Amino acid sequence: RVEVLRDGAAAQYGSDAIAGVVNLVLRRGRFAPFATVTGGEYFTADYPRDGRSVNVNGGWGVGLGQASLALAAEYLDREPTNRAWADSSDVSGTGLNDHVGPDGRVVIKRNRVPQPNHHWGDGFEKDLLTMASGNLPLGAHGELYAFGGYSHRLGNGEGYRRYADDGRNWRQIYPLGFLPEFRPIVTDYSMAGGWKGVANGWNLGAGASFGHNGFRYDLRNTLNASLGPSLVNPTAPGPDGIPGNSDDPGIPNQTSFFAGELHRDEFVADANA
Repeated sequence: RVEVLRDGAAAQYGSDAIAGVVNLVLRRGRFAPFATVTGGEYFTADYPRDGRSVNVNGGWGVGLGQASLALAAEYLDREPTNRAWADSSDVSGTGLNDHVGPDGRVVIKRNRVPQPNHHWGDGFEKDLLTMASGNLPLGAHGELYAFGGYSHRLGNGEGYRRYADDGRNWRQIYPLGFLPEFRPIVTDYSMAGGWKGVANGWNLGAGASFGHNGFRYDLRNTLNASLGPSLVNPTAPGPDGIPGNSDDPGIPNQTSFFAGELHRDEFVADANA
Protein backbone atom coordinates (compact mmCIF):
# COMPACT_ATOMS: atom_id res chain seq x y z
CA ARG A 1 0.00 0.00 0.00
CA VAL A 2 0.97 3.66 -0.29
CA GLU A 3 0.85 5.97 2.72
CA VAL A 4 0.86 9.72 2.11
CA LEU A 5 1.73 11.61 5.30
CA ARG A 6 1.40 15.38 5.29
CA ASP A 7 0.54 16.83 8.70
CA GLY A 8 3.06 15.84 11.36
CA ALA A 9 5.52 14.17 8.97
CA ALA A 10 8.37 16.37 10.15
CA ALA A 11 7.69 15.35 13.75
CA GLN A 12 8.20 11.69 12.82
CA TYR A 13 10.93 11.92 10.16
CA GLY A 14 12.75 15.19 10.84
CA SER A 15 12.89 18.55 9.08
CA ASP A 16 13.65 17.00 5.69
CA ALA A 17 10.05 15.75 5.65
CA ILE A 18 8.48 19.17 6.22
CA ALA A 19 6.57 18.89 2.91
CA GLY A 20 5.38 15.37 3.67
CA VAL A 21 6.39 11.74 3.27
CA VAL A 22 5.27 8.93 0.99
CA ASN A 23 5.72 5.45 2.45
CA LEU A 24 5.65 2.41 0.15
CA VAL A 25 4.68 -0.54 2.34
CA LEU A 26 5.54 -3.89 0.78
CA ARG A 27 3.35 -6.96 1.14
CA ARG A 28 5.08 -9.48 3.36
CA GLY A 29 4.51 -12.84 4.98
CA ARG A 30 2.70 -15.77 3.44
CA PHE A 31 -0.22 -15.18 1.11
CA ALA A 32 -1.98 -17.13 -1.62
CA PRO A 33 -0.82 -16.62 -5.19
CA PHE A 34 -2.83 -14.13 -7.23
CA ALA A 35 -2.81 -12.82 -10.79
CA THR A 36 -4.60 -9.99 -12.53
CA VAL A 37 -4.97 -9.49 -16.27
CA THR A 38 -6.42 -6.33 -17.78
CA GLY A 39 -6.59 -5.12 -21.35
CA GLY A 40 -8.16 -2.47 -23.49
CA GLU A 41 -8.29 -0.68 -26.79
CA TYR A 42 -9.55 2.69 -28.04
CA PHE A 43 -12.57 2.75 -30.34
CA THR A 44 -13.22 6.22 -31.77
CA ALA A 45 -15.54 7.43 -34.49
CA ASP A 46 -12.97 9.47 -36.40
CA TYR A 47 -9.81 7.34 -36.06
CA PRO A 48 -8.79 3.71 -36.51
CA ARG A 49 -8.82 1.43 -33.47
CA ASP A 50 -5.53 1.81 -31.61
CA GLY A 51 -3.88 1.94 -28.20
CA ARG A 52 -4.34 -1.75 -27.45
CA SER A 53 -2.85 -2.57 -24.05
CA VAL A 54 -2.34 -5.67 -21.95
CA ASN A 55 -1.27 -5.65 -18.30
CA VAL A 56 -0.45 -8.84 -16.38
CA ASN A 57 0.62 -8.79 -12.74
CA GLY A 58 0.72 -11.21 -9.87
CA GLY A 59 2.41 -12.28 -6.67
CA TRP A 60 2.93 -15.06 -4.14
CA GLY A 61 3.99 -15.15 -0.52
CA VAL A 62 6.03 -18.29 0.15
CA GLY A 63 6.86 -19.68 3.57
CA LEU A 64 10.43 -20.84 4.16
CA GLY A 65 10.37 -22.27 7.67
CA GLN A 66 10.05 -19.30 9.99
CA ALA A 67 11.01 -16.98 7.16
CA SER A 68 8.84 -15.77 4.30
CA LEU A 69 9.48 -14.57 0.77
CA ALA A 70 7.07 -12.41 -1.22
CA LEU A 71 7.47 -12.34 -5.02
CA ALA A 72 5.69 -10.04 -7.46
CA ALA A 73 5.97 -9.20 -11.16
CA GLU A 74 4.18 -7.08 -13.74
CA TYR A 75 4.26 -6.92 -17.55
CA LEU A 76 2.80 -4.10 -19.63
CA ASP A 77 2.44 -3.99 -23.42
CA ARG A 78 0.90 -0.77 -24.75
CA GLU A 79 0.53 0.03 -28.42
CA PRO A 80 0.66 3.69 -29.56
CA THR A 81 -2.24 5.98 -30.25
CA ASN A 82 -2.39 8.63 -32.97
CA ARG A 83 -4.84 11.52 -33.16
CA ALA A 84 -3.04 13.48 -35.86
CA TRP A 85 -4.93 14.90 -38.84
CA ALA A 86 -3.80 14.64 -42.43
CA ASP A 87 -1.15 17.17 -43.41
CA SER A 88 -2.13 19.38 -46.34
CA SER A 89 1.35 20.98 -46.49
CA ASP A 90 3.28 17.88 -47.51
CA VAL A 91 4.04 17.87 -51.25
CA SER A 92 6.69 15.14 -51.13
CA GLY A 93 6.91 12.81 -54.11
CA THR A 94 4.78 14.65 -56.68
CA GLY A 95 5.03 18.29 -55.70
CA LEU A 96 1.27 18.29 -55.09
CA ASN A 97 -0.46 18.43 -51.73
CA ASP A 98 -3.45 16.38 -50.62
CA HIS A 99 -6.79 18.14 -50.30
CA VAL A 100 -7.82 17.81 -46.66
CA GLY A 101 -11.34 18.45 -45.40
CA PRO A 102 -12.38 20.31 -42.23
CA ASP A 103 -12.51 16.99 -40.38
CA GLY A 104 -8.82 16.33 -41.00
CA ARG A 105 -9.38 13.58 -43.55
CA VAL A 106 -8.01 13.37 -47.08
CA VAL A 107 -10.63 14.37 -49.67
CA ILE A 108 -8.41 14.09 -52.76
CA LYS A 109 -5.16 12.10 -52.62
CA ARG A 110 -2.47 13.67 -54.84
CA ASN A 111 0.84 12.21 -53.61
CA ARG A 112 2.24 8.96 -52.22
CA VAL A 113 2.81 10.12 -48.65
CA PRO A 114 0.74 8.01 -46.19
CA GLN A 115 -1.60 10.10 -44.06
CA PRO A 116 -1.46 11.07 -41.29
CA ASN A 117 2.23 11.61 -41.89
CA HIS A 118 3.11 12.57 -38.31
CA HIS A 119 2.31 11.34 -34.81
CA TRP A 120 0.29 12.97 -32.05
CA GLY A 121 -0.54 10.67 -29.16
CA ASP A 122 0.84 8.06 -26.78
CA GLY A 123 3.97 6.20 -27.72
CA PHE A 124 4.65 2.48 -27.78
CA GLU A 125 5.72 1.00 -24.42
CA LYS A 126 6.82 -2.39 -23.04
CA ASP A 127 7.61 -2.74 -19.33
CA LEU A 128 8.77 -5.63 -17.17
CA LEU A 129 8.88 -5.05 -13.40
CA THR A 130 9.75 -7.47 -10.58
CA MET A 131 9.95 -7.19 -6.81
CA ALA A 132 10.93 -9.52 -3.96
CA SER A 133 10.73 -9.04 -0.21
CA GLY A 134 11.83 -11.43 2.55
CA ASN A 135 12.13 -11.48 6.32
CA LEU A 136 13.49 -13.89 8.93
CA PRO A 137 12.39 -13.49 12.58
CA LEU A 138 15.16 -13.79 15.16
CA GLY A 139 13.30 -14.63 18.31
CA ALA A 140 10.91 -12.10 19.83
CA HIS A 141 13.11 -9.04 19.60
CA GLY A 142 14.46 -8.76 16.07
CA GLU A 143 14.43 -9.83 12.46
CA LEU A 144 16.52 -9.84 9.31
CA TYR A 145 14.93 -8.29 6.24
CA ALA A 146 15.77 -7.85 2.57
CA PHE A 147 13.99 -6.58 -0.51
CA GLY A 148 14.86 -5.66 -4.05
CA GLY A 149 13.52 -5.20 -7.52
CA TYR A 150 14.35 -4.99 -11.21
CA SER A 151 12.57 -3.13 -13.98
CA HIS A 152 13.16 -2.75 -17.72
CA ARG A 153 11.18 -0.19 -19.71
CA LEU A 154 11.24 0.24 -23.47
CA GLY A 155 9.47 3.14 -25.17
CA ASN A 156 9.15 4.65 -28.61
CA GLY A 157 8.04 8.06 -29.86
CA GLU A 158 8.34 10.29 -32.91
CA GLY A 159 9.75 13.73 -33.53
CA TYR A 160 8.79 16.33 -36.15
CA ARG A 161 8.39 15.16 -39.72
CA ARG A 162 11.10 15.97 -42.27
CA TYR A 163 9.56 16.65 -45.68
CA ALA A 164 11.29 15.33 -48.79
CA ASP A 165 12.59 18.80 -49.75
CA ASP A 166 13.69 19.60 -46.18
CA GLY A 167 17.34 20.57 -45.79
CA ARG A 168 17.61 17.85 -43.12
CA ASN A 169 16.68 15.10 -45.58
CA TRP A 170 18.38 13.32 -48.47
CA ARG A 171 15.92 12.15 -51.13
CA GLN A 172 18.28 9.31 -52.03
CA ILE A 173 17.56 7.85 -48.57
CA TYR A 174 13.97 8.98 -47.93
CA PRO A 175 12.28 9.97 -51.22
CA LEU A 176 9.06 10.88 -49.35
CA GLY A 177 10.67 12.36 -46.26
CA PHE A 178 10.73 10.66 -42.87
CA LEU A 179 9.43 10.74 -39.32
CA PRO A 180 12.33 10.22 -36.89
CA GLU A 181 11.84 7.85 -33.96
CA PHE A 182 13.43 8.11 -30.54
CA ARG A 183 13.62 4.92 -28.49
CA PRO A 184 14.57 5.24 -24.80
CA ILE A 185 15.43 2.22 -22.67
CA VAL A 186 15.35 2.58 -18.87
CA THR A 187 16.77 -0.11 -16.58
CA ASP A 188 16.49 0.11 -12.80
CA TYR A 189 17.44 -2.30 -10.07
CA SER A 190 17.90 -1.97 -6.33
CA MET A 191 18.38 -4.09 -3.25
CA ALA A 192 18.36 -3.45 0.48
CA GLY A 193 18.79 -5.48 3.62
CA GLY A 194 19.51 -5.26 7.30
CA TRP A 195 18.51 -6.02 10.85
CA LYS A 196 16.08 -4.33 13.19
CA GLY A 197 15.06 -5.20 16.71
CA VAL A 198 14.74 -4.18 20.31
CA ALA A 199 17.48 -4.33 22.95
CA ASN A 200 17.26 -2.98 26.49
CA GLY A 201 14.20 -0.97 25.59
CA TRP A 202 15.86 0.63 22.56
CA ASN A 203 14.65 0.27 18.96
CA LEU A 204 17.79 -0.49 16.96
CA GLY A 205 18.48 -1.01 13.28
CA ALA A 206 21.31 -1.34 10.78
CA GLY A 207 21.16 -1.85 7.06
CA ALA A 208 22.41 -0.96 3.62
CA SER A 209 20.93 -0.38 0.18
CA PHE A 210 22.19 -0.16 -3.38
CA GLY A 211 20.38 1.27 -6.38
CA HIS A 212 21.13 1.62 -10.09
CA ASN A 213 19.42 3.66 -12.80
CA GLY A 214 20.40 3.39 -16.45
CA PHE A 215 19.00 5.39 -19.35
CA ARG A 216 19.88 4.60 -22.98
CA TYR A 217 18.77 6.76 -25.91
CA ASP A 218 18.58 5.38 -29.45
CA LEU A 219 17.34 7.01 -32.66
CA ARG A 220 15.77 5.10 -35.55
CA ASN A 221 14.30 5.89 -38.97
CA THR A 222 16.47 8.98 -39.19
CA LEU A 223 19.72 10.21 -40.72
CA ASN A 224 22.62 12.54 -40.17
CA ALA A 225 22.29 15.09 -42.98
CA SER A 226 25.98 16.00 -42.76
CA LEU A 227 26.97 12.47 -43.79
CA GLY A 228 25.12 12.67 -47.10
CA PRO A 229 23.70 9.74 -49.06
CA SER A 230 25.82 6.69 -49.80
CA LEU A 231 27.92 6.83 -52.93
CA VAL A 232 29.84 4.17 -54.81
CA ASN A 233 33.16 3.54 -53.12
CA PRO A 234 35.84 3.96 -55.82
CA THR A 235 38.53 2.48 -53.58
CA ALA A 236 36.77 -0.91 -53.43
CA PRO A 237 36.00 -2.20 -56.93
CA GLY A 238 33.50 -4.99 -57.48
CA PRO A 239 34.07 -8.47 -58.93
CA ASP A 240 35.24 -7.10 -62.29
CA GLY A 241 38.16 -5.30 -60.60
CA ILE A 242 37.29 -2.00 -62.32
CA PRO A 243 36.45 0.84 -59.88
CA GLY A 244 33.72 3.35 -60.59
CA ASN A 245 31.01 1.20 -62.25
CA SER A 246 27.73 -0.33 -61.10
CA ASP A 247 29.07 -3.49 -59.45
CA ASP A 248 31.16 -1.58 -56.90
CA PRO A 249 30.00 -1.99 -53.28
CA GLY A 250 28.36 1.00 -51.64
CA ILE A 251 28.61 2.35 -48.12
CA PRO A 252 25.35 1.58 -46.27
CA ASN A 253 23.28 4.58 -45.30
CA GLN A 254 23.10 4.85 -41.53
CA THR A 255 19.50 5.37 -40.42
CA SER A 256 19.80 4.43 -36.73
CA PHE A 257 22.10 5.92 -34.11
CA PHE A 258 23.14 5.43 -30.50
CA ALA A 259 22.62 8.88 -28.98
CA GLY A 260 24.08 8.29 -25.54
CA GLU A 261 23.33 6.90 -22.11
CA LEU A 262 23.43 7.89 -18.46
CA HIS A 263 24.09 5.71 -15.41
CA ARG A 264 23.77 6.46 -11.73
CA ASP A 265 24.63 4.15 -8.82
CA GLU A 266 24.02 4.90 -5.18
CA PHE A 267 24.99 3.02 -2.01
CA VAL A 268 23.72 3.94 1.44
CA ALA A 269 24.51 2.34 4.81
CA ASP A 270 22.88 3.37 8.05
CA ALA A 271 22.60 2.53 11.72
CA ASN A 272 20.04 4.05 14.03
CA ALA A 273 18.65 3.85 17.52
